Amino acid sequence: MDLALFQYHIERVLGYNMNINKFVSNIIVVLLVAVLSGCSTIVVHSKKDATPPPYSGTKVALTTTKKLWYKYDFYGAVTLSVLDIPFSFMADTLLYPIDMYRLNNITETLK
Repeated sequence: MDLALFQYHIERVLGYNMNINKFVSNIIVVLLVAVLSGCSTIVVHSKKDATPPPYSGTKVALTTTKKLWYKYDFYGAVTLSVLDIPFSFMADTLLYPIDMYRLNNITETLK
């Protein structure tokens, strides 16, 4: 799809003239804030002297969401926690080879 055609359809749907570069930059900023603000994978992997098991960030995000859900916090933190789950899953998938390499090195040194 051509960028001009995409801009035409967006302007037609929204009903006003827009700058596509500003639109794209706003989307990028929102996604970066969502990813970097509280991604559980970043929190788990940034602990010093820790070798987390694979997909530990996703497990932390699911546990946090479950705790907030049972506290009936439907309007605040549970929304951000639910948004964190897919981002943590993607980050854990990217870090999976590194986690497995670290775990293999630890198990070999313990033998």
